[in-house]
Amino acid sequence: MNKMLIHFTKAADLMSISQASIKLGISQPALSKSIRTLEKKLDVTLIERHPRGIRLTPEGEIVYMRAQKIEFEMQAIERDIHTLQHNQQTLNIGAGPAWQKPITSILPEFLRRFPNVNVCIQAAPISQLITPLIEDNLDLAFGGENGQELLKNNGLAFTPMIDSHLRIIARKEHPLNINRVHQISALSHFPWIAFQASSEILNHVNNLLEREGGTRVRYILETEFLEMALEMVKNTDALLCISDQLFKQMDTDGLVSLNLSEPIWHFHLGAWAKPKETRSLLVNEFLNLLNNNLNAFQE
Repeated sequence: MNKMLIHFTKAADLMSISQASIKLGISQPALSKSIRTLEKKLDVTLIERHPRGIRLTPEGEIVYMRAQKIEFEMQAIERDIHTLQHNQQTLNIGAGPAWQKPITSILPEFLRRFPNVNVCIQAAPISQLITPLIEDNLDLAFGGENGQELLKNNGLAFTPMIDSHLRIIARKEHPLNINRVHQISALSHFPWIAFQASSEILNHVNNLLEREGGTRVRYILETEFLEMALEMVKNTDALLCISDQLFKQMDTDGLVSLNLSEPIWHFHLGAWAKPKETRSLLVNEFLNLLNNNLNAFQE
């Protein structure tokens, strides 16, 4: 931290120039000069002297509060760096299948930068990751912004990273896979597969169908296994709703994305975590590295 701020903060801590000079190991005139230099730089009066010591002006209170935050942040940085250099740490991450390739692409570089870190990744939809994140069993959770429905004012923050939308997937021989645009209502004539779909997404699809004159969809299978869902789609007339991001990463042999009259739903995929100012160095570095590498997966 800036030496003038250190001098001012110590004087404010003790409310005394004389006591602060002793703690800092400098003379009273040198400390007073340092504070006057800071006041001149900021063009304000920070302290008022009185017989029993000093008191802070309103401007001095503001500078003192900000300086304390800087000091706390420096201490946190020093702790994080020391831990990284001397101790084994674990970064716990939860993510849906759409994040497998983007995360895999940065892991070698991340582990090269932080050789003492063990990364633990679990696969689950965002609906199953928010609670472990709130309870500090996860450091990061990757999924859709629909996780907002589960937050309930717990202080988590969402960082959007990918602009995505839902696709409706069917087998190539499906009756709807003909060379024309389909109305949304036509989707309700066929059974559906639900893969890691949150209640919000399912409700959105049903509300859209009802608005367009269709009926609510009938789910013949709800599963957390992507391969199971895809096999069912390839061998039946069932439809599957997945994110555009996941579709781009899949082996789509035998599958098509239906041509609809309007998009089902635009949304953001991103990271859920604690607010940036309270995150660990590891979390911020992982997010920065991932964000810098995501363009390749959005082309």
